[in-house]
Amino acid sequence: ILHEYSHILQIDRVAGVPATLRYMFGRIVMPNALAPAWLDEGYAVYNETRFTDFGRLRSAEYNMMARAAAGSGKLLPVDRCGGYELQRFPGGNAPYLYGSLLHGHVASQGDSGIWDRYNRSRSAGFPFFENLHARRTLGRSIYRAWNETHDDLIATATVADRGGNERS
Repeated sequence: ILHEYSHILQIDRVAGVPATLRYMFGRIVMPNALAPAWLDEGYAVYNETRFTDFGRLRSAEYNMMARAAAGSGKLLPVDRCGGYELQRFPGGNAPYLYGSLLHGHVASQGDSGIWDRYNRSRSAGFPFFENLHARRTLGRSIYRAWNETHDDLIATATVADRGGNERS
């Protein structure tokens, strides 16, 4: 329920110019609905983990899938995680897995509410400007944050493969 409720709160949020357009044209104006799937699904998985004692970011299965991809050098680039139809591993889980890893990694740097501010910023702007909003709220582009997440996953997988203590 929390996962789907997160989608409602994220996608239905409108402010600024889009709010004026919504007033004129109705609920067809939803700038956050046009975000990449990995951004929407990642936020919902992040919230299901953030607000409960469970969630997929605490899942051994998700941890294993991320470490396996990182350890084998097969982490997907951002442009491969936008759909649910992938034929190869991780299949339809790509937007959920990679999006939540990005959200979790950025939030783990000390600010659990950063993605709420990011979505607030996006709701007042026009669609397809993810990097503009990321620079305002995250202090870096969404692609840089994506690469940092991948680098951290590779480092974690390397430490685990060597039999060392893995980071959480």
